[in-house]
Amino acid sequence: MRSDWGSPNYGAILERRAVDRPSETFLLDPDGVRTSYRDFRELTCRAVGVLRDRGVARGDRVVTICQNQLGFFAAAYATWALGAILVPLNHEQRRTVLSGMLQNAAPALILVDGLGWNALASLPEADPSRAVAVADVAGLLDGPAANMRLDSADPGEPALILYSSGTTGVSKGCTLSHEHLVYTGEEFCRAADLVASDAIYSPGPMFHSNSWWAFSGAVVGGVQHAFDIRFSASQFWAHATAAEATLFDYVGAMISILLRTPQGPGPDCRIRAGLGGGARPQEVHDFRERFHLPLLECYGLTECCLPLFQSEAELRVGSIGRLSDYFDARLVDDKGVDIAAGGVGELWLRPHEKRAMYMGYWARPDLTRAAFSDGWFRTGDICRIDADGYFYYLDRRRHFIRRRGENISPFEIEGIIFDHPDIGNCAVIGVPAEVGEEDVLLAVQPAAGKSIDPVALWAWCGERMAPYMVPRYIRVMQLPLTPSERVEKHKLREEGIPPGTFDADALGLTQRASRTDADGKQRERD
Repeated sequence: MRSDWGSPNYGAILERRAVDRPSETFLLDPDGVRTSYRDFRELTCRAVGVLRDRGVARGDRVVTICQNQLGFFAAAYATWALGAILVPLNHEQRRTVLSGMLQNAAPALILVDGLGWNALASLPEADPSRAVAVADVAGLLDGPAANMRLDSADPGEPALILYSSGTTGVSKGCTLSHEHLVYTGEEFCRAADLVASDAIYSPGPMFHSNSWWAFSGAVVGGVQHAFDIRFSASQFWAHATAAEATLFDYVGAMISILLRTPQGPGPDCRIRAGLGGGARPQEVHDFRERFHLPLLECYGLTECCLPLFQSEAELRVGSIGRLSDYFDARLVDDKGVDIAAGGVGELWLRPHEKRAMYMGYWARPDLTRAAFSDGWFRTGDICRIDADGYFYYLDRRRHFIRRRGENISPFEIEGIIFDHPDIGNCAVIGVPAEVGEEDVLLAVQPAAGKSIDPVALWAWCGERMAPYMVPRYIRVMQLPLTPSERVEKHKLREEGIPPGTFDADALGLTQRASRTDADGKQRERD
């Protein structure tokens, strides 16, 4: 099972599998079409020929702007075979953000599908990225096969640039080496207790790090990888069952959505666990209660994969796991001073091997330097640790809201709001207060067929939260989401407090919560 651990790159693994296990399924597409290791190697060689004819050479960047498809995976392996670097971009990006990513990556070639063409069409006519050569990603599979081996990439060379999802603002390109991708697969296998009979279903986009974790696990572990075009709550269980998958990867928003839909796994479903991050403790509990399946909640960043994780045998609901053998960790205060046991602080990480961490932010050495302090990577995440070494995620440091001298975790408020039966999704941000510090703004999206009364919701919050946590402002709206279903909070911050936003103060209600007495009258909570 571990014969491919420590391989120099994914091309070497494919070359070996195409000989040792040629007819076994490597990839399974959403239509149920299977591609064996031998056939995928042939398709990759075709893609190599097309890219080489297009002038792609060692060190070049090849951008993809497309949905998940067989041509994308062939493009990845072909790019690596030529010593170039793959840069998958979100096909929903437009104009300024897309232009910034393209100018940062400076690609030699852009590979697109129909949605990718739409993205490029949003660029201004004068944008320099319009001068870059563009080709159809599906067309890579139709070229003549190149006669070459696919395992020439140096382990320490860049393989992949993944841009952050943009939920917090400016995206940065995380540069990941070939040996880091192999390491990622090894850690996924450890966390999932992967065995030869497993199969993975991954519904997320390949421009997101979670999907690469799952794909890497399949590559290194030697099991079938079923990919999807996009996450669909109504089709999730049917697709996982059709793929005969035993494991799936997730982000927290997927779990919230699945718990709010009527579908569930049927008798033919083989899923034994989900592995991912960002689910709330109550959702992890509810998922197991309803579907009888564990969620192996772990922690990772695009910059470093799974420094904290837990297998099913050591699962502790509410935790994001214990420290990997490849990392040291500290919790520190605002001045970088270590927090005493039991306290809350920012998580800093230090790898034991360079392959466990990203190589830096592409073409931004200033941002790379700023991310470290004396060799420690500053994650920006606030956590705590218990006596048994289990870590617990609280929130992003920059998301914390300071209100009336209290530190408020939006993640905690959102967990409470999700219990409301009429709410489909929500997000909490801090907005400037009239006098110092911040006030709390809650943006909510009603569940299908439901409506939200802000006054009633405000009172509902007052019954369930400490007074300083109760939102002053409430917006009922369609929330802006990334393709991985995360709320783009930076957009909410940019919009601020639009006219018509519910404001408890303006209505004469106190910012402090209220309780409703037996006669239906509200009284201030002391």
